[in-house]
Amino acid sequence: MARFLHDIHLVASNKSASKPALLDYKLVGSWDVSGDGSQGSSATTGTSMMGLYASFLDVSELPTSPHIGEILLTASNTTTPLAPSAPAGQPSYHFRGFWDVDGGGAVGTNGSRGSGVAGLYIRETTGIAPFQMYISDIYTTACNDSFPVLPPGGASNNYHLVGYWDCDSGGALGTDNKTNGSYMMGLWVQWSLYIPG
Repeated sequence: MARFLHDIHLVASNKSASKPALLDYKLVGSWDVSGDGSQGSSATTGTSMMGLYASFLDVSELPTSPHIGEILLTASNTTTPLAPSAPAGQPSYHFRGFWDVDGGGAVGTNGSRGSGVAGLYIRETTGIAPFQMYISDIYTTACNDSFPVLPPGGASNNYHLVGYWDCDSGGALGTDNKTNGSYMMGLWVQWSLYIPG
């Protein structure tokens, strides 16, 4: 059965490895934040590893359950994240967390750039309509290059880059430990067409 993205959660810590997965959430990636630290979704704070977790819904649950309609990453040159404004008449963005990026900086979804902090935000939606696109997966890649590497299948699997950032020297691990590195971490979402069965 098809699945779609339900929620994402950031957990900040002072440990060198991510905490165990939250109940019903999958670890999507982890990275070392820079010296000024990070704040997670449940007010966790830390100066070491940040973990990104995701939960999913079966397609049958979408009509009655809120789920993520958009994920947005912002970058700034300050110590506080740049909060995005939703288009008029659209639901507002919800804050999920922020982290200090290393010297290579960050590039956000909306074209924002900075070497201070990156902030992660979501916009929720409800219901589902036939033959519309929905977020079916979220994926991270880590590398030692100045631009993030593609997830498996890349553009051919409808993965789109949400944003990317320079992690600290402790490095990063991408989804399912398939990539690692101590430079750029990329955040990707996959869009899939809902076709009624």
